[in-house]
Amino acid sequence: MRSNYAAFVFVTIALAAAWAALGDLGAGVASTNGLWTFSLAANPAGFCFAVASKLLISAFCAAEALHALGLVGDPMALFGEPGSRQRRLTR
Repeated sequence: MRSNYAAFVFVTIALAAAWAALGDLGAGVASTNGLWTFSLAANPAGFCFAVASKLLISAFCAAEALHALGLVGDPMALFGEPGSRQRRLTR
């Protein structure tokens, strides 16, 4: 039951981030919690970065939800311990 709850939380966050990114694309203005506002016409690089970061959060949360349901491996294992990749390469 605990993994179903975790999957629900991650799916909810993923959907919220995707909804925000799609809303930003439709409006042409991306805002990040009222701190920063990027207009596509005035600052296209900032706008693209804000939308891309929301889509990245959405993709990561979707991967975590799939992991919580047991459908894929652990996405955090990619990062591992510091130096663990070097140790795996030298074995």
